[in-house]
Amino acid sequence: MLGIDRIILNNFELKNFEMLKKKEKTSDYEISESFENVNELFSLKYSVNYNAITNKLFTIAELKLNPSKIIRGSNIQSASTRELIKSLVIVKEKLRDAGVDFSYKEAKVKEIELAVNKEMSFEDLEEVLLAIGRANFKYSNGFYSHSGDDDVPGNIRKYRSLYINKTNYTDVNRGKVVKIYDKKFNLKTKYKIDIHHELLRTEMLYKRDTYRELMGATGLTNSLRDLVMNFSEVEKIFKKDIKKIVFEKTERYIENVLKVNLKRDYCDFKEREKRKRESKKQLIEQGKNHEHIKKEFRGVFNHLKTKSWIFDKSFLEEIVVEFIPAKHQKRNFEKINKDFRDVTNLEKMKEFKKGLV
Repeated sequence: MLGIDRIILNNFELKNFEMLKKKEKTSDYEISESFENVNELFSLKYSVNYNAITNKLFTIAELKLNPSKIIRGSNIQSASTRELIKSLVIVKEKLRDAGVDFSYKEAKVKEIELAVNKEMSFEDLEEVLLAIGRANFKYSNGFYSHSGDDDVPGNIRKYRSLYINKTNYTDVNRGKVVKIYDKKFNLKTKYKIDIHHELLRTEMLYKRDTYRELMGATGLTNSLRDLVMNFSEVEKIFKKDIKKIVFEKTERYIENVLKVNLKRDYCDFKEREKRKRESKKQLIEQGKNHEHIKKEFRGVFNHLKTKSWIFDKSFLEEIVVEFIPAKHQKRNFEKINKDFRDVTNLEKMKEFKKGLV
């Protein structure tokens, strides 16, 4: 189930700001008064600023929180809108206890991170995630070798996470970031929390302008109220983006790159072996030494296993149908089902896809 992992609000009001203890900062052209309340549950920063050049007074407000951490003490589960409201009430009560008169009435969403948990093993999905990363290699942060280097699987095992960063670097308020990672590993290494089941987490971070535009396209705004009252529309936006960024692009990569490369490698192997046979025959006819011409005893499928990326056993079955005479196909199908029965990444990707799109 889709929920809210982290949220940043702005455009809220501190009604008694003038009465609070503030810090003052002055530069050649700007005067700023700021108030902060930063603790383990939330981070509140609020400032009123005057710019002498523009002769304008403006407010900067930011409230960061993770609703589940406030409600449950951890973010193992993402929060529903009901739990978001509950966490915001707790924040308001704590601020009131600190003497802050706080209002969410005009609050807007500056950033929001949505998340879905699935009880799946990260290791079982390693090749699927590798394909997702390579399909998005221009945007896959942290894995420079998603462009095709051989050490990617090791890096994935080490970090157990994949980022797809669609951020506009010329505008920090625009963009999307997808993160897929081993939540069980994350909890153990970062928070010293042990859970006894596999947990794979998929997150989507929306920056301010992107979120506002996406909500605007549905006839809504980026207000806190519209988020809470119309979360089903937010879920539609999430699913559409995950489908496009994660799955559709990867499916095209699998079809147009992986399968094409595998067939090419198969044909190259068969052509090399054919040339070997022809050269050997010619040398025999000429009475010359031919011992240096060795047959590849591993066979074409074992060759592909070590030199290519098979990804799914069905790709080998397609090769059998396309290139091998009907009278020899049964034997080859039996070999595939025996030696490659666990190479079922299409089925794994299909299972991963459930609930995300």
